[in-house]
Amino acid sequence: MAIWKPDSVIAEVRAVKDAYAAEFDFDIDAICDHLAAVEKASGWNYVTHPPRRIVTKVQDDG
Repeated sequence: MAIWKPDSVIAEVRAVKDAYAAEFDFDIDAICDHLAAVEKASGWNYVTHPPRRIVTKVQDDG
């Protein structure tokens, strides 16, 4: 059986995430709006791909 040990890196990442979310009162729409504004202001060209279709195989009963 593995013994779980706290990871300081994970704890720091979670603390930063929680502090960032708290700035927007944990409102996901406000967070996404802010991230989109930061992305646009960066001047970088971002690549977006269209969503992939999920292909399901149809079982042949014949």
